[in-house]
Amino acid sequence: MNKKIIITGGCGYIGTVVCSFFLKKGFEVISIDYLKFGNSGLNYLKKFKKFKNIKDNFDNFKKYYEIFKEFDYIIHLASISGMPSCTKFKKDSNYINFVATKRFFLFLKKMKNIKRIIFASSTSVFGNKTSVSNERSSCKPISNYGSQKLNCEKFIMNKVKDKRFIIYRFPTIFGYSPRMRLDLTIHEFARYIFFNKNFEVFNLSSVRPYCDINDLSNILYETIVTKKIFSSQIFCIGSERYNFSKLDIINILKKIIKRKKYNYKITNKIDTDKRNYFVSYNNFKNLKIYNFNENPKKKFSNLVSQIGKLKILDKKKLTSIWY
Repeated sequence: MNKKIIITGGCGYIGTVVCSFFLKKGFEVISIDYLKFGNSGLNYLKKFKKFKNIKDNFDNFKKYYEIFKEFDYIIHLASISGMPSCTKFKKDSNYINFVATKRFFLFLKKMKNIKRIIFASSTSVFGNKTSVSNERSSCKPISNYGSQKLNCEKFIMNKVKDKRFIIYRFPTIFGYSPRMRLDLTIHEFARYIFFNKNFEVFNLSSVRPYCDINDLSNILYETIVTKKIFSSQIFCIGSERYNFSKLDIINILKKIIKRKKYNYKITNKIDTDKRNYFVSYNNFKNLKIYNFNENPKKKFSNLVSQIGKLKILDKKKLTSIWY
């Protein structure tokens, strides 16, 4: 197989780990990343001889037509991700996450050399549901981010109509990356408890799906290299073992970080983020391309060991962010 892949957003939190995974498997990797959030991912990846980053927005794809002609696989990760960022940068996020992405997909449809295209959607499309969610469930997103991802899914299915496109609904990703994010729930809880800081917990029983960043990289790799014909285009990816409430997360962390006293407080304050959904992954399991073998506690332990090595970038932030 031609081991060449383009990954948009390749120097981001997820992209840095995914790029390094493919590079270690012998792929030539080109990232398209404007580096809006800094160079730490690029600084890590540039040690690989087969890596190159194009510092530009992916919507300038026509400038790189000759490069796209040489590559067989695309993973589209680039986006303004998460509910808070999309709310803060509403205009930019709508353009990048939906308008520019639609144009990009129409461009890729014309590139007949490309064998497989993976679009990173999100389980945020479900919104707030009390029943178990899967690919057949109705989607009622309650955030701009979820709506943008769902609109892209509909565009692929109704307008692009190309079976080379695979839509993966990502859970919330956690785990160490050289371009680390400290604002994710598991990361924040781990950091607060490790450094024994005070914090408050909103919506203790609300459930979200999670996935370790290395498991995700494995899934994306197996999706690219497999010769299997996919039964459908949309898959929720992950494992039911990683559907966690905030109480679940805290209890796992307390088994790893043992203290006589933990400085968190359960609060009844209303959280603006009301997303709540338990996801079933039967369709993904039927693909038989990846098995989740490790216990979640081991994944959390690996994260905690890395958290302990990180510098506290903003000491005030440790006591000011609520969940």
